Amino acid sequence: MFSPTNMPRSVSTLFSACTTFAGSIMLIRSMEKELIPDELRSYLSTAIPYLFTPLSPNITLVIDEHFGVSRNQVYDAAEIYLNTKISPSTERLKIGKTPKQNTISVAIENGEVVTDVYENIKLTWAYVCTKPENNSDYEETRRFELSFNKKYKEKVMDRYLPHVLKRSEEIKDKEKVVKLYNREWGSINLEHPSTFDTLALDPELKKMIVDDLKRFLGRKEFYKKVGKAWKRGYLLYGPPGTGKSSLIAAMANYIKFDIYDLELTSLSSNSDLRRVLLSTTSRSILVIEDIDCSAQTRDRQQGGDDYDGSNSKLTLSGLLNFIDGLWSSCGDERIIVFTTNHKDRLDPALLRPGRMDVHINMPYCTPQAFSILASNYLDIRDKNHYLYDEIEGLLESTNVTPAEVAEELMASENADVALEGLVNLLKRKHNRKMDPDAVKSTLSNLAFGNVIAAAARDYKKEILAQEKLKSSSSFNEEVDLDELMDDPELEKLHADRIAALKKEAEKREALQRKGHGEYREISEGDFLGEVTGTEKAICHFYHKEFYRCKIMDKHLKSLAPRHVDTKFIKLDSENAPFFVAKLGVKTLPCVILFSKGIAIDRLVGFQDIGGKDDFATRTLEIILIKKGIISEKKDNEDDDCHENSRRTVRSSTNPDSDSD
Repeated sequence: MFSPTNMPRSVSTLFSACTTFAGSIMLIRSMEKELIPDELRSYLSTAIPYLFTPLSPNITLVIDEHFGVSRNQVYDAAEIYLNTKISPSTERLKIGKTPKQNTISVAIENGEVVTDVYENIKLTWAYVCTKPENNSDYEETRRFELSFNKKYKEKVMDRYLPHVLKRSEEIKDKEKVVKLYNREWGSINLEHPSTFDTLALDPELKKMIVDDLKRFLGRKEFYKKVGKAWKRGYLLYGPPGTGKSSLIAAMANYIKFDIYDLELTSLSSNSDLRRVLLSTTSRSILVIEDIDCSAQTRDRQQGGDDYDGSNSKLTLSGLLNFIDGLWSSCGDERIIVFTTNHKDRLDPALLRPGRMDVHINMPYCTPQAFSILASNYLDIRDKNHYLYDEIEGLLESTNVTPAEVAEELMASENADVALEGLVNLLKRKHNRKMDPDAVKSTLSNLAFGNVIAAAARDYKKEILAQEKLKSSSSFNEEVDLDELMDDPELEKLHADRIAALKKEAEKREALQRKGHGEYREISEGDFLGEVTGTEKAICHFYHKEFYRCKIMDKHLKSLAPRHVDTKFIKLDSENAPFFVAKLGVKTLPCVILFSKGIAIDRLVGFQDIGGKDDFATRTLEIILIKKGIISEKKDNEDDDCHENSRRTVRSSTNPDSDSD
């Protein structure tokens, strides 16, 4: 350029100078093409503009939705975290709700910007969603762009992003909906209302369980230090109806762990068990209910021939490896829960110290548990009710489950009526336990067996006496019946009869402890244990407002005491949506017949019973007999056989005799 002092004085001089300058430029460009390679020219043309661009003080971190073939954990955490940072100035939001969600979800829309402040550092988040232009085979790509002053890079990487990860986990735990997974790992929301506050357990026992769960969750480093897998095992044992399933639900609701229901009977080999284990997630509860019903887990001393796995590839050793072997280390924060109605049937290997960490006996209803139930169902907060002392006294001497107590308390909203019904139930059970006359219809009292045996003995004596008279040449010949009764064969018949009656009584008592002999209502949580824990079961899916369901209730209630070999239960279809869907219950009443835990047949409505409401109980009984779920009753098994047997043949043929 020319300086002002040397400015040309004429147009011709200026034109000459411009011509000279243009020629120089052309010469330089021609030399550039010959002397500078194309690659260097391209680099210089790109870099030179940056020399004249002011430097930006910010840096931008790009957080893609996927990192390689896996989801980006930072992206997922940011998505949750930023939903809590949405400001009133945000102009566009995405909202949605799935059928299983309880609340509406809110998220930022494409192009929106969210500002966050951490330790006086201003951070700007932008959500960017890019759709493919021409190729529809590719999905849209989503990412977050985090911008901030580059001098804070280390603080953001080392402290802010871990803060986002931690905060997102806290939000997930707070808002998490506990899931219940079945064998195929389909899931439903676990909407079981059981909590430790409402659970009918002794307060000291509940406190022990809660403290144990808290200690387990906070000991990750401890388990790592001692070289053990981060897991905890619980064995829940006790009679049906004592709340084992409710306790599992309360544990899941308390620690927000999903539940995986492992059905051992559906697994054919140890490899199946390993595959199932690998498909479960961390922070979950693995449940094996009624483990005593699995042949592989029973005491080997009771049946060694079945233990070697010849009939099944799923072995006890495979199950033990699942509990505390090498495969138990797959996943963290796992809780394994076994339930059983009969702890004594389990193989000792399952019970050895260190295998199941906590053994919890689920007892019959205690006065403390009753207080919780009375508070839950009747809103009774103190012990001032006039029946309270009587109920507590009866509970001390009577075995009744919390489920039975709850059923009585639900019978009426009037506290007086409900508690009077409970008193009547406890008295019936107490009298059945203490009064020999009250158990004659169940053949569970040995004295009744002796009466039957004595009647048979009198009958034998009468027949022998008649035969002796017929064979005698003189009707005046005296017959010594006492000598006849000393006959060894008759004494053997007498002893065999008593032994048979005693064995039958013991069998019936064992079945009654499992809930046989009465028509009971169960909860959805107890359903699997009830139908798999017995040889035969009849379950009535009902609706409390349906008239025909009430008719079916009446007939099944009448049949239950007559057929003790089969369990009679009912389940409210409104409170059991999972099993209603799984078993395909569409028409009510629906009576499903189970053999060894498998549904073998069903009665739908009244179509199999003639289609009329006024059918006889005997009609239903015959249908169930034909289907093989109950057995035909013999005449001498009726409830009135006791009274008929007391009248001996001799007393009827000789009313004037005063012999005993």
